[in-house]
Amino acid sequence: RQTPLDSIELRGFADIGTAVTAMASREVDGLQQFSVIGGEGLLNDSNFTTLEPPASNHRQLWFNWQQGQFAGDENRLIRQAFAWCWDREQMLSTLFNGRGRIANDHPILDSLPFFDPDAVEQRSRNIDMAKQLLSDAGVTEVSANIESGDLQEIPQLAEIMKQNAAEAGINLTVNVQSNSTFYGDSWCPGASETDETLPCDNSSEFGIVDYGHRPIPDIFLGSALASGGVWNSSNYANPDFDAQLSNYRTAVDVAGQKAAISEIQKIVWTDVPASYPYFYSFLSGHDSSVSGVQVTSLGHMVLSGASKEA
Repeated sequence: RQTPLDSIELRGFADIGTAVTAMASREVDGLQQFSVIGGEGLLNDSNFTTLEPPASNHRQLWFNWQQGQFAGDENRLIRQAFAWCWDREQMLSTLFNGRGRIANDHPILDSLPFFDPDAVEQRSRNIDMAKQLLSDAGVTEVSANIESGDLQEIPQLAEIMKQNAAEAGINLTVNVQSNSTFYGDSWCPGASETDETLPCDNSSEFGIVDYGHRPIPDIFLGSALASGGVWNSSNYANPDFDAQLSNYRTAVDVAGQKAAISEIQKIVWTDVPASYPYFYSFLSGHDSSVSGVQVTSLGHMVLSGASKEA
């Protein structure tokens, strides 16, 4: 017999691993979020109900577009070479057990009504293409650090990237930092006092940062890629992109949005201020004795209709 809840106790945990352990031992009845890596036991638990709303969660692999060895139009081919190295299927399978979808080096989810499936070719792993692009750029090998925080699957993603790129002559060193150090020193140290196109002055030349779900991509475009965007760790500043972003924002119908987003897909795919290999699903869940729980891709748990077996 299901009994409506008369009270709710919220518990906080130092990290997701500790929360997963608490859920597995049934110290708690439900879990707001967990990851596939470290959460395999829950996914294989027949008495655990997984909630998996579709989401635009993703990892942005940024290049510093204005500073360092990957800067500017002259190094576009090198950035493209990186993007052709990624084994996106491997990433999605290994890191998420397939719970997500392949992305195509822009942050536009393919379920959105203004997504253009014909805008650009889907990138997949092509080492010959990567080597040719490096050759066309006048280099035979590249060495760089991958800067990242210690968050969910990101350290494992960095290792996959290192392995994927090696065959093309791209030598990557993984540098996983504490999250407090990473966000302050590597991702976005702060805005330049003299150049408004450097919102993240002296950000690392290559790194991985996390982006949570948004129902529309305005934050991913305006804050992370537009000139002067507060989260623009790429320091990307392209007037053509900015103009199309304005067109998207001021469009009065889906057709107008799609025309602008199609151009944005082309611009970002070509310039590669950042690479986007996948979107992944939001994972939440609860013990099978609980029912009526709803969760959103933003992590909201709706418990107004929840009940538990007496």
